[in-house]
Amino acid sequence: MSIGINKSSGMSSLLQQVQEQQQKVMRQLAAAKRITTAADDPAGMQIATRLSSQSTAMQRSINNVYDGLSLAQVAEGGMASVTDSLQRIRELAVQAGNGTLTDADRRNLQAEATQLREQIQQTIQNTNFGGRPVLNQEGTTRIFAGTEPGQEIALESRDLSAGPMANLDNLSLSSSAAARESLGSLDQMMKFVESERASLGAAQSRFVTAARQLMSADEQTQAARSRIEDLDFAQGMAAKTRNDILTQSALAMQAQANLQSQQVLGLLR
Repeated sequence: MSIGINKSSGMSSLLQQVQEQQQKVMRQLAAAKRITTAADDPAGMQIATRLSSQSTAMQRSINNVYDGLSLAQVAEGGMASVTDSLQRIRELAVQAGNGTLTDADRRNLQAEATQLREQIQQTIQNTNFGGRPVLNQEGTTRIFAGTEPGQEIALESRDLSAGPMANLDNLSLSSSAAARESLGSLDQMMKFVESERASLGAAQSRFVTAARQLMSADEQTQAARSRIEDLDFAQGMAAKTRNDILTQSALAMQAQANLQSQQVLGLLR
């Protein structure tokens, strides 16, 4: 009689173990993860959590880099408008330098140049990114472009109303000599603006490269985390099927052990 009871007890213990394993597998399948609790793989969970944190930081940094790229593009777009207006003023200055023009002709040219000058000034004052002026202030904007301290990109900004551009109000097309004299100042202004545009262009290239590198690093980090944490569905389904079979076998064996115990008890009566 004790033999039958021990068999039944052993079957119950085996069934409990199989059912616990099946619950774990079902939990993993539902979450699509191999590690759902620290008990599943303490070291693996620690590494996966660290990689997830890195990935989240990289994704935020990618957004930071694209914000910096947008800032540079807005500033460069404003400078492009300034350049176009300066080129038109220079064209007018060349035209005004022609000695065959009358004073009335030059007044008309001066009127257009004045409108263009005011447009340049408005562009410098009103070009902004998220409410922040970008063409009339000196400073450095630091874009955090990584996951560790010091990983940043510095974007320098200049005040376009200063330097050679400060002579904008002094341009005159009132006479042939004044118009020719204005050409030198206009050339200095255009050189100044184009130099700043070139710097912004280089910054944009750097932002694009940084974003590409961060996206590649994030992809590799997520792949590493996935290999550690995510569940292989084929293995998960195979484990579920195996546990189903073991459960059915354990139930059958337990039923058989119970039947044998009853038969032994019947003989003893």
